[in-house]
Amino acid sequence: DRIDVEIRVLAAEKKPLGQWMSVHLHHAAEMVPARVVLLGDPPAPDGAADVQLVLERPIAAAAGDRFVLRDVAETRNIGGGRFIDLRPPERKRRTAERARVRDAWRQVDDAAALAGLAAEPPGFVDLGRFLADRGLDAGDGPTLCVAACVSGLTVDGRVHVASGTTLAGLGEGVVAALDRHHRDMPDEPGLGLERLRRTVAPKLSAPLFRAVLRRLQASGTVVLDGAWVRTAGHSVALTPEDDRLWGEIRPLVSGPERFRPPRVRDIARLLDCEEEAVRRLFRRLQRAGRVDEVAHDHFFLRGTIAE
Repeated sequence: DRIDVEIRVLAAEKKPLGQWMSVHLHHAAEMVPARVVLLGDPPAPDGAADVQLVLERPIAAAAGDRFVLRDVAETRNIGGGRFIDLRPPERKRRTAERARVRDAWRQVDDAAALAGLAAEPPGFVDLGRFLADRGLDAGDGPTLCVAACVSGLTVDGRVHVASGTTLAGLGEGVVAALDRHHRDMPDEPGLGLERLRRTVAPKLSAPLFRAVLRRLQASGTVVLDGAWVRTAGHSVALTPEDDRLWGEIRPLVSGPERFRPPRVRDIARLLDCEEEAVRRLFRRLQRAGRVDEVAHDHFFLRGTIAE
């Protein structure tokens, strides 16, 4: 119900378009009331500019379609032009980024338009919507992607395309963030997925970011382990003291007694060590995915749970 358009006002028009000015939009056989939202200086008579039209109801249209604006009394033509962006935002519509997006949509060549849109944040374009908005067939997608030098990721059955530069930059950002975290927190199994997304690509939707991570996992760059993400070469490092203590504890929770291992307090008593040291070690091992706490202070090996 809103469209960014390129309009030229007729020379005979006595005044420029005003903010929230009421007009009638004529497109093909449709006539729909609309209001004008200025995206910059108002176009003077015989001048051109980009504006946004807020329609009373949606219409069927394609980018590049021609239209005419008339006054609400239907007594005179105000101007005419063509549709640019059929899905503009309601907010932040006057930014430099939005101007670049409109320039991309303005491209006559479909591949150039797709490449231009993929160059703007967040760097991904819904291919199905792009094809529909340009009036293209779904079968045109593969050829268009090759011409625009973009690659696709499927999310919930929809293909989103991005340039190789965008995908490479995301991969480098993910690896850099994980390397910093592993360096600062070597005893943690990785970064939470949502925290990693907010760090690397906050403008990217969570489902699309997960698709990026799955692509990186397929290439052997990262590992997805439940809600955690880590680099392929990372493993939780125990301190020498923890490693020694785990060497004493492991026989107590494996082997014949693996289905009924002793609790933290019992292990501390058997080994004559501090109960909190045993509990802290088990917490660290749980974050590493090596044990599971099935009840308070009652830890089982991950393999035993699977068994």
